[in-house]
Parts: sequence; structure tokens; C-alpha cells
Amino acid sequence: MKRFLLSLSVMFAAAIAKTQPLILEGLAGDHYLFYQHLIAKNFSAESAFGVMHIANVSSFYTSNKNKEAKAPEVMNQAYLTAKLNKSLTLLTGIFYSNATGIRVAAGLQYAVPFKNGLWVTVPRVDIMNGGSAELMSVLELQPAIKEHTKLYFRIQAMSNVGPYHHNRSYQRVRLGITIKGTQVGVGMNLDEYGRQTKVHVNTGIFLRRDIS
Repeated sequence: MKRFLLSLSVMFAAAIAKTQPLILEGLAGDHYLFYQHLIAKNFSAESAFGVMHIANVSSFYTSNKNKEAKAPEVMNQAYLTAKLNKSLTLLTGIFYSNATGIRVAAGLQYAVPFKNGLWVTVPRVDIMNGGSAELMSVLELQPAIKEHTKLYFRIQAMSNVGPYHHNRSYQRVRLGITIKGTQVGVGMNLDEYGRQTKVHVNTGIFLRRDIS
């Protein structure tokens, strides 16, 4: 079942690969395989409206001796987007995870590109009773080393809380190089679940491709 869920997301991303821009990433870690993709596209070059899809799958190894190893963790977000100005984009749509089920959600993306980098922060809320509030931020740096080669560094952090307690947080760190739109290097995922915010660490090798 774990392999099926991971394969399903990979096949879905491959089937829509012509929908650009598309960012794909995989991490082969010591505790689980991690896959994610991001698709963001306006309806037309002149339109302020568009669509966004984000998917994450963590597939834990069955041979993992860690007694806290879990079933696959699946997260999908699908939004209609409305660009408010150069930096702000409104998101409205559906959030799904195997822990929460389907939730109607809304968020606001604030993106600031700068020389050799990008900063994005996204506050998001579930629009329903007993929902949750979330804040996700990404800092990405790509200073040039030589022609067609850049240093690649990214840190991504998210924290989600419900009405009464912490639900889920993570911190994802990547360090490697970029060669013609492809990043490869070492990565670390730090995960926290529920009321007990014990940190679970997954380290390994990542491969990322930005198709734009």
C-alpha cells in the first residue's frame, strides 16, 4: 500500500508534466522516502487567476526498526489562485491529508524574489468548525558558482495548530548544487506530530527538478 500511494503521486505528476511550471522533488532518506511536487499556472499570460496543486507523500520503510514508524503520510492541496499584486496571491480550495480528511481551506501567499534567492510565506486556515491554522515559510538561495552551476540551499518550515493543541510541524533543509535547473545534494526532514512534539529526523539524498 505504501509503494502504491507513492507510485500514484509520481504517476500523477508525470501525467501532468506538460502543465508548467512544475517542481518535482524526491528524497531517499534513512527512515522513509519523501516525494513532493508543486504546480502553479495562470489561466493565461494576462490573467490574474490560476490554479495551484501541492502534493507530499512520505512512505516509511517496512524494515524500519523504529517502533514509531507510521503508515504513509499523504497531503494534497488544490487551489484556485488570484494574484492581488506583485507579491500577494489569494488561495482558496481544498486541503487533504490522511490524518484530517478533506477540508475547505484559504490562504495568502507572499512571495519575494531577490538576487540569487526567493522567500515565500503562506498563512492558511481551514474554513470549518474544529479546523486549524497553519504557517509555512520557505527561504531558497542559489548563488552562482560558475556558468550553469549554482550552490543550492533551501529551508522550509511549517507549523499547524488546532483549537486545543499542536497538530503537525516540519522543517526541511536541503544543501546541494544546481546544474541547468536540476538540484542534487543532501537533505534532512525534521517532523513533529501531535501534542508530543518529539522531533523525528530523516536524512538522505535529494533530487529536485524545476521545469519552467
